[in-house]
Amino acid sequence: KRYAAPFIRELERLSSQGNLVQLSKIFKAASPAVWADKSDSTLQELHFVSKDDIALSFADYQLRINKLKTFEEQEESEGRLRRSSALIVNRKGNRFRASYFEYKGTPILVSRQLMVFEIDEEKVMTEYLLLQLHTPLFEQQLTMFKSDDEQNSISEGAFGQLQRVLTEIKIQEKTIRETKLFLLQEEEHKVEILRNRLNLDKQEAQSKQSRIISSLPHELGNRLPAILNEFKNLRDYIKDKEKSGTSI
Repeated sequence: KRYAAPFIRELERLSSQGNLVQLSKIFKAASPAVWADKSDSTLQELHFVSKDDIALSFADYQLRINKLKTFEEQEESEGRLRRSSALIVNRKGNRFRASYFEYKGTPILVSRQLMVFEIDEEKVMTEYLLLQLHTPLFEQQLTMFKSDDEQNSISEGAFGQLQRVLTEIKIQEKTIRETKLFLLQEEEHKVEILRNRLNLDKQEAQSKQSRIISSLPHELGNRLPAILNEFKNLRDYIKDKEKSGTSI
């Protein structure tokens, strides 16, 4: 495919340097899937992962368990039971989504619409892998594979054939540190912009308030002294009544 040529040349260049590896080489062998359905009442309180729960960016890669619905609340009637940490990826759709489930003693259920992989952490850092999966080079490969499918989908086997850059662990750690620092600086920049906007809004409100106060004498004209005098007369009247003990 002609549109694929630029990134294929890049893949060939990286491959010649020995920097590429298929995903299947850094995933552990798939264990038999354990499927569950809603007929099992003991599983209905488990959290259920649907395709909408999977992150769109590296910054949000960690699966947020506390925001997931329970199996009972979901429309889907079955799910794959997970009792170990895993990478969860959407099987189809125009936008790539990937999240990491860190197992802490409580299992989850995963939708049939999602793929599940166990990462071999002796070969690759989880965060580094997720970062690589969000690079244009990887997403272009994924798009090419999906374009051959009528439903814009990809199988777990085909996903394992996709290639990504693999470097030494020390370089992986450095890349992750630099990426997190960059993301943090981006967030700080957003906060600073928001703070400046709030300050401008505050200054604008104070300016409007000053204009209103300064315009009062002009708006009231000569009536202001007369109004103040009436208040003075009323005050004196009340004080006189108070001294004489007369009710008002």
